[in-house]
Amino acid sequence: MTAEGSRSDPTIERWSDVVSDLEVSLSDLESPRTLRQEIAWCESALRQLPKARQQLSDARPLGEVLVTLPSSLPLYSALLFGVSASLPGNAVRLRPSRKNVEVTRLLVEQVFHPIGLDITIANQGWAEFAASTPSPDGVLFTGSYDHAVELERRLSPHAVFAYQGGGNCAAVVSPGADLERAVATIVRDRCFNSGQDCLSTERIYVHEDIMSDFIERLLQESALRTASPDRREEADLHPLEHADRFRSRRQRALRNAIRVLADGAELSEGLFGLTVVESTPRSADVVIESYGPLLHVVAWGDEEELRRMLLRGTLALGITFWGELPTFGTLDFGQVSIDESLYEYEDFLAPFGGYRRSSFVRRSTACTTGPFWVPDAMSADRGSA
Repeated sequence: MTAEGSRSDPTIERWSDVVSDLEVSLSDLESPRTLRQEIAWCESALRQLPKARQQLSDARPLGEVLVTLPSSLPLYSALLFGVSASLPGNAVRLRPSRKNVEVTRLLVEQVFHPIGLDITIANQGWAEFAASTPSPDGVLFTGSYDHAVELERRLSPHAVFAYQGGGNCAAVVSPGADLERAVATIVRDRCFNSGQDCLSTERIYVHEDIMSDFIERLLQESALRTASPDRREEADLHPLEHADRFRSRRQRALRNAIRVLADGAELSEGLFGLTVVESTPRSADVVIESYGPLLHVVAWGDEEELRRMLLRGTLALGITFWGELPTFGTLDFGQVSIDESLYEYEDFLAPFGGYRRSSFVRRSTACTTGPFWVPDAMSADRGSA
């Protein structure tokens, strides 16, 4: 970000002036590896911001928009959801999680207020936050699907309601796949932010002919992962924010597994190693987002069986294919990659989300599921995708 062309952009200059302070604030919230990746994504998004504003030069704002942020990746989440919602000209009230309020405020006040974006940070519980703007023109909500449905029912039918939810992303490993690369990528992605990210792989469908070789490689790679209770240390895994929820789902997965391949265990309060289980195709545990370092491995034999497996569950955010693509294609998954990580496609200008209960946008005329670009969803005349 020190190249001459980048420094000529005043937004980049303001970011460069404040990024060190942001990194210090984040160092108690994120691991060094997560922090570096988040900063890189923010810088990529900032480089694309002028193009985004140009694309939206004729957009009509909705008006007042409420935005809730997930608790992870506070800077990039603020860009992806809060800044994006403001780009059509909306007045955005942004609600980060309580632990992220100050770092989010620093980013918004130092980088985005000077370029005229109307964003107000709200340090409030949800009820107080919603009551502060009882009749918003739009709401962008990130959280549980059940909560989203409840909120959507309370809103005026004329308000736009956009939802980004869970992931439970899948990987399919077929004969002919580069197993070494597949295993290394899957384990790395599952450990990103200690598994607290909607886009990391949680369930792996492996062809029965290569299952033994795959598991051997998977366990070797998993054994290399390190854990530390100190977020300032270089390690793959750190204490979880929602440890109670993960603990319950991990214990259930262990009880219901065909076999436990690697018991990551709880190493200290809220700190878990990587757990790997072989699960049955019909196990409900496989299609529930665990939001922590847990991998389900499921064997498949023919394409029709695989297709039925992938159509189970309520989440269809992302899928990665390693090896030959099935003849039935990619089904209804919103984010798709072939022989590489889903994270390789991270793009501030691209629609994001999935189908089933992963994402939806409700307008007065229709409700649609699938990926959407936030500025389009939060504009009065640009549709929902």
